[in-house]
Formats: sequence, C-alpha cells, structure tokens
Amino acid sequence: MMSGVTRREREYIRYHAENGNGDKFLPFYFMGWVDCIVNTAYDWAWTDTLNNVHVEADKDFSQVESITHTGALSDCL
Repeated sequence: MMSGVTRREREYIRYHAENGNGDKFLPFYFMGWVDCIVNTAYDWAWTDTLNNVHVEADKDFSQVESITHTGALSDCL
C-alpha cells in the first residue's frame, strides 16, 4: 500500500508532523484513497505503525460486537 505514497507526500507528512501540525488534514488522499490527518499518515509512512487499536485496560469493543455482517468478517469476531 505504501508504494503509492510519493517521496514528496512523505516529506510533506514528515515536515508537518515534526512541526506541530499533526492534527491537520492532508491536502491529498493518503495512499491514493485515505482521507486522514498528518499524524495518522506519519504513523504509516515513517514509523510503520498504525495506532488504531484499543490498548487501554477498559477497552470498548461494543461497536465491533454489534456488527451483524456475515462473510469475511465472521472469522475475525
């Protein structure tokens, strides 16, 4: 997925993340399709981390538990 991120886009992300603009939305779709903020893109483009999971002790999975869709997701729940 990262192959679609240009060097110029990576530099834009790094510059804004390191200069306090992490909550700013990117002026382009990250990876060609993701509308996200600089900090999220930075996690992917520079740290190879995606910080979108619950790590706190009182995690709330109620949204996931309420999914009734069957198919590809059924083996994951």
